[in-house]
Amino acid sequence: MSSIKLKHASGNSMSIAAPATNPASDLELKLPAAIGSANHILKNSGTAGTLEFANSVNTPIVYAYAPSGSETISDATWTKNSWLTSEEIDTDGAFASSKFTVPTDKGGVYFLAVGNNLYSPNNQAQNFYSAIYKNGSLLTNSYYMIMSSNPSYLRHVQTERQIVTTLAAGDYIESYMYGDVAAGAVYMSSDGGGTRGNYLMAFRLSY
Repeated sequence: MSSIKLKHASGNSMSIAAPATNPASDLELKLPAAIGSANHILKNSGTAGTLEFANSVNTPIVYAYAPSGSETISDATWTKNSWLTSEEIDTDGAFASSKFTVPTDKGGVYFLAVGNNLYSPNNQAQNFYSAIYKNGSLLTNSYYMIMSSNPSYLRHVQTERQIVTTLAAGDYIESYMYGDVAAGAVYMSSDGGGTRGNYLMAFRLSY
C-alpha cells in the first residue's frame, strides 16, 4: 500500500493513503474549483465536494418565545401558540407569525422542541398537552398530564415536546397546546414564574 506523506517542518506529517482494499474501479479525490476562505469546510454533495461555511452547518437556528403576559385559550381545544413573538436568535430570518419555515437549500435533519405553560386560575387543571405541527397538521404530540377524576389545586403546568425529523425547504413548524380544565378558564401563561416557558426551538443537525 502506497501513500503520499506531507511532512511538517517540525517533523510530524500527514499522509494520504491508498484504499485498504482494491476498489472496483479507479477512484478520484476531487476538490471543488473554489479555494474557499476562513471558516469553510469541505462537504460531500452527491458525487462532488462542495465548500460550506462552518457556521452554517447547524443553521438555521431559531429560538422564539412569548413575552410576559397571559392569554385566554379555548378549553379542551388544540390552539396554536400564536404569541411566540419575541426572538432570541433567528439566523436565517426563518421565523415569522409564530412559525418556523425551512429556508431554501436548508432541508435536512432537524431538532425541534416546543414548550407551553398553561394556567388554571381556579386551580382545576385536568388534561394538558403540547404538540408540534408540520405544514398545518400534527407531527407529534404527547400526554403530559391526564387526570382520571376532577382535580383540585393544580394551577400551572409546563408541557413539552421534542423530536428529530427530516424537513424539506418550505416545510413550516408551529407549536400547539391543549388545556382542559374542570372548571373556569384556561390560559397560556408567561408570567414571572415561567419566563420563556412558552417557546419554539429549531436547528438543523450536521449530517
